[in-house]
Amino acid sequence: MSVDGMPRLVISDWDGTVTKFLLSRLLEHQKRAARLCGLPIAPIVRLEAYERNGGRPYASFDEAVAGFWPNASRMRIKAFALAFCLEELVGAYPAVWGAARALSALRSQGVPLALCTSRDPVTLGVHLAFAGVRPWWFEAIVTGIHRYQKPDPHVLRPIFRKVRVEPERALFVGDTPTDWETACRAGVPFVGVLTGLTSREGFKKCGVPEGRIANTLPEALHRFCG
Repeated sequence: MSVDGMPRLVISDWDGTVTKFLLSRLLEHQKRAARLCGLPIAPIVRLEAYERNGGRPYASFDEAVAGFWPNASRMRIKAFALAFCLEELVGAYPAVWGAARALSALRSQGVPLALCTSRDPVTLGVHLAFAGVRPWWFEAIVTGIHRYQKPDPHVLRPIFRKVRVEPERALFVGDTPTDWETACRAGVPFVGVLTGLTSREGFKKCGVPEGRIANTLPEALHRFCG
């Protein structure tokens, strides 16, 4: 798949794409929440190597929790979800340098923007403000409360309902193999960025061509939307 000229829609992931994904911070938030709820932290610690080696990360928060503690009670899982959400609310991640400016500039050129993230709307709102990104820049925002989640291509339906373009005329920028799989299954050209958990080799292992990997979101937008 390739984009012939300027894409008519840019879909971006959030964590690890617009913001730097700091694994150490995420793990610390998860560990604190797990300890508070009496859950073992060993499954959390195993996540880093799995994702850095190009393994498919959990597509949603619910999927991750089910994988971490398959035998935990529903009440304990709900307690963990609340504790983790509070940790994430007060510990927002820094924006990738130039990301907000690049998105704003692209929007000023008339290119519609959309977000597709597994974050919940409340936490996302706080993180948007922290990163200097305005929610009204986006024609559509799909969050973790949507019926479908990545890598199901139906997760992009609300975006394409709002912005009437053919999938092959859009561009999806993300930082994980799940983003890549979502884009492929939806027929959307993809660019992987290295500001998240996935390394260049990890992307290539998943089948992302070398030419479709960029260091950052601003670089990706400059190369494919310039």
